[in-house]
Amino acid sequence: YEDGSTTDTVYSVDISWGNMQFTYAKSGTRTWVPSTHTYEDGTTSAWTADGNTITVTNHSNAEVTASFSFAPLSNLPDLQGSFSVPTQTLAAGVENNYAGADSLTTALTLSGAYTGAETFTQVGTVTVAIQ
Repeated sequence: YEDGSTTDTVYSVDISWGNMQFTYAKSGTRTWVPSTHTYEDGTTSAWTADGNTITVTNHSNAEVTASFSFAPLSNLPDLQGSFSVPTQTLAAGVENNYAGADSLTTALTLSGAYTGAETFTQVGTVTVAIQ
């Protein structure tokens, strides 16, 4: 028996995003020092996230590699972003097992200082690369 048939590679990847809304908040106290006309800074700051996840599901008949990157806007040089899973290879789909498709979920975390608008505004760009 010889099987001379071929199978085309079909790529089908689902990508779903959370809200991708982040809040930069300062708390604490700045104390005025009259003798030096300066403030003693007793504040701390941190980023909190609402819906900071991205899920990638591979429905292809070939494995794919998903990679994630974050680039801050040029006016925010102190801002960094990192992903809990920066890159991962997802296995090819298994025939007749749609629900069992290989997937991954990664979370974006922001760090660094923010000096900008006090309303929600774009702070950077997320890129999802599928290879």
